[in-house]
Amino acid sequence: MTVHIEERPIGRVASRTRPKKFIIGRLERGWGRNLAALATDFGFALWRIRHRNASFAQFYAHLAAARLARGGAHKTLATRRYWTGLSPLGASLLDTAEFRKRGWKEFDWFLRRNLRCDMTCIDYGCGNLRIGQHFIEYLEARRYLGLDIIDSFYRDGLTMIDGKIISRSQPRFLVISDEALQRASAARADLIFATTVIQHVPPQELTMFFGNVIGLMHETSVAIVHYKTALVSARIGATAWAHSPVSLISVIACVDPQMHVRIEDAADKTGARHRREVLIFSRSAAMLHEWLGQSSAADARESEGLSVFTGERAQTEAPLHGLIA
Repeated sequence: MTVHIEERPIGRVASRTRPKKFIIGRLERGWGRNLAALATDFGFALWRIRHRNASFAQFYAHLAAARLARGGAHKTLATRRYWTGLSPLGASLLDTAEFRKRGWKEFDWFLRRNLRCDMTCIDYGCGNLRIGQHFIEYLEARRYLGLDIIDSFYRDGLTMIDGKIISRSQPRFLVISDEALQRASAARADLIFATTVIQHVPPQELTMFFGNVIGLMHETSVAIVHYKTALVSARIGATAWAHSPVSLISVIACVDPQMHVRIEDAADKTGARHRREVLIFSRSAAMLHEWLGQSSAADARESEGLSVFTGERAQTEAPLHGLIA
């Protein structure tokens, strides 16, 4: 297993002067964060009485879905503006033009790398298609497959996308389950990506998360996972964690020791308390190399560990049937 980490100095914490950001800041730090986490853990324990063996990720998704159903908003899942008034509920709806602008920066990261329109891509934790909408428009027909725990997330997102784009692209969707993961694996995806998922996965569930993602990969697939980073894995909110690179790499190695791993900067906004980084991993060092940034690609050319192994491109993928399952 080969690993490379691209380093970047941590930026200064941006000042939060607006009342909304001040309130959020109090809930994200110190006693506010601890109380919110305690209440969340208590709610999770009660929820598991009725949903035995359920994961925290499932609990979080159901919390978010319930909030959206009440007319609330969410930073990444909603089709509403995030907390534009005094109350986080009753947020106003985004129009289609506003929604179209969302997620472009993240999609552009893929576009500037190795993304091609003939690739089959799995969006693991697709949510309301904030980023997926751009993949759907860019990729050839039936090349996009979105997976999420709750179908209402992507159904809401589909209402914000031009019907002509949906008709042409014919995206496919599945609710995450053992059966769905097996069907998705049969698509032989070139790229599996998860952009705002793992920050809501606690450390004890990382093995399950990476097991699912790696289970979707074949010999030349590349997986890309964005995460919030910390020197030591830490809870940074009631439902959020920042993970250390070492812990993530260790889990990947346990799930599949044949994986080659690179860690790069995600070019996140400056001033973030926990910057975002990108895990890029594949069984094929050659395919991994194609997704690296320029500086990392130069390092890889000099790395014996990434030049020993080669890979072949995947054969034509077998499409799944049905728009939404």
